[in-house]
Amino acid sequence: MADETTDCGGIEQLAICVRYVSETERGTFQVCEDFLGFAKLKVANAESVTKKILGKMSKWAVDLTKLRGKGLDGASTMSGHISGVQARITEKLLRAKYFTLVPVTA
Repeated sequence: MADETTDCGGIEQLAICVRYVSETERGTFQVCEDFLGFAKLKVANAESVTKKILGKMSKWAVDLTKLRGKGLDGASTMSGHISGVQARITEKLLRAKYFTLVPVTA
């Protein structure tokens, strides 16, 4: 999962998280979600964001061959089906299906 934001200093950043299934000692399975880190973005276009996500995940030793989904917001840079981040990642990692993150309201 990834989303971009501008911090209070005016720096564009990308937050990257992973969600995965882990087997417990009792043989059951549990869904886990971990924040991996922030990545500074010089340019927030689809090509730069895609390179940053894949580059950081590789640097953090995430096995991209096991990526089965990606959660991004609905902004065109992220969700564009022709040249958005989700399309560019799917082009490289065919098994990574796209899921739009929908904000939860109270």
